[in-house]
Amino acid sequence: MENMREYRMNFWRHKTNEANRGYFPTSLEIVKMEMDLIDFGEINDGSILNICDLTGGIGEQLNFMHEYIIGKNLVPNSYYNEVTKERYGIAQSKYGSIENFNLLNSDFFNLKARNSNNKKVFTIIRNNPPYGDFDYKGINVRMEDIFFIKNAEMQVDYGIQIFELPIHQLIEDKNLIRRIFYRYENVHIYSFPKPYFDKKQICVIGAKKKINTNDIELAEIWREKLINNSILSLDEVGTPIIKLNPKAITNTQPIVLYRDGKVTDQTLSRGFDAVFDSLVRETTLTNNDNSDLGLKTPLIEQLPGHIALDIYSGQYDGLVGDVLIKGGVKKGTKIIREQEKDVITTTEVEVVYPFVEITSSNGQTLIKEYSFSNDENETA
Repeated sequence: MENMREYRMNFWRHKTNEANRGYFPTSLEIVKMEMDLIDFGEINDGSILNICDLTGGIGEQLNFMHEYIIGKNLVPNSYYNEVTKERYGIAQSKYGSIENFNLLNSDFFNLKARNSNNKKVFTIIRNNPPYGDFDYKGINVRMEDIFFIKNAEMQVDYGIQIFELPIHQLIEDKNLIRRIFYRYENVHIYSFPKPYFDKKQICVIGAKKKINTNDIELAEIWREKLINNSILSLDEVGTPIIKLNPKAITNTQPIVLYRDGKVTDQTLSRGFDAVFDSLVRETTLTNNDNSDLGLKTPLIEQLPGHIALDIYSGQYDGLVGDVLIKGGVKKGTKIIREQEKDVITTTEVEVVYPFVEITSSNGQTLIKEYSFSNDENETA
């Protein structure tokens, strides 16, 4: 109990420390020790792995992992994300030309990643989240907690997550350590070596379960080890302790979507184009004659360009194969401001803007519409 009291006191002192909110990139020596924990022996040469660091700083750690995996005669597809433009710019200049190294500047919670089937896309996840409290959808949560959950949601079954966080978080927050053991198996926890332990960080590594199951007793055993300071340091391990399961490679599919999911008219239009293409492709694959999209035939035949114009203007109403496209327009108000010397005249003009609703034969629906916002008000 004395150890617990000591950690509790340190915890409250630590809460006001900069480590809770700062940017603390991991030393590459630590990254190597973490990667050395993984046994790649059952993975065939040339196998493809999707690896990521979605709070990637300037990208050094993910780049090290990228080169490490190449050294194992495997093929990494690396996915980096960083919310700050400054760090992203550094990573872009250093690693932007590397083959299969994908970079994104996005809020972690807006990020969209998926393959053709689902959102479980990453084989190995590196997760060194910000430390601190966070208002998530009106609820106060710890960043370490919500970043772990969101990363786990993108992990393929049997994939490996390397999770770095302050030791006090697993001691004080029973729910977090239980969530880890609920989602991951073969979990091991190691402290950073003393020269790197100034932020009281630990490394949690485990393999994603195919089916989540409670393992509260094991979580409590590991929590007691943390309280009693009876865990090994990374530099005391020396050999791999977790095998990458070949099933994780089987579950790793090409990522077809990796982008900022923040909704703007530009991303909405891109999304419209992508989904419309997929709906048309779905239709053509089910038709015996792929040249016949089932378009209604007017007196004067429309070429694809004419149909596209009709769709985007909200004037098209009919079938494209098995896809139903229904267009229309809505009314809105556009504000025009005119200034002559110090006199500003404001005029409101009624406008109409198009929308289109697309429904596939399996019930998938997409609605795209365009409206005038205050940012688009004209000044004469």
